[in-house]
Amino acid sequence: MVIMETERLILRQLTDSDIHDLLCLVSDPIVMEFCSGPLTNADAQRWLAAAMTCYEKYGYDYWAVEEKESGNFVGQMGILRQELDGTQVDCLAFMLHHQYWNRGYASEGASACLRYAFTTLRLENIMATVEPGNAASIAILKKIGMKQIEDKDYAGNRVHVYSISQQIES
Repeated sequence: MVIMETERLILRQLTDSDIHDLLCLVSDPIVMEFCSGPLTNADAQRWLAAAMTCYEKYGYDYWAVEEKESGNFVGQMGILRQELDGTQVDCLAFMLHHQYWNRGYASEGASACLRYAFTTLRLENIMATVEPGNAASIAILKKIGMKQIEDKDYAGNRVHVYSISQQIES
């Protein structure tokens, strides 16, 4: 199911047929440098199953990102439910194949994810966690208007926590 489209991208729910593309993405040590390292086939299967469970439970999670022009699987991004300090929060996350870096796809897709979160999901606040050494992702978060609010220990790493809010009128 297509969730949204941008000028150059299609974001849609991940499906079982995406497992090969997902495995190529999450097993790549370059892509996974700041995401706990490369994952195995079994890890990718669990990752996909978790996304599908979240679709049923919350209606959102990581979505597949396809390039409109070619139809190629570019990566994944979306709004994830994560626990920070014992509280469930909605977090923006993105992960693209490294051959698609530096094309503006992450900023384009991340901006669309924020619009979707605020207008369609009617969420009031979106957060993001990023390791201090991940300069490219930090630049994207700043470019789309997110602000660093604190540092925390998360999943065994020290991370910057970014946030953006939108006042939603009833």
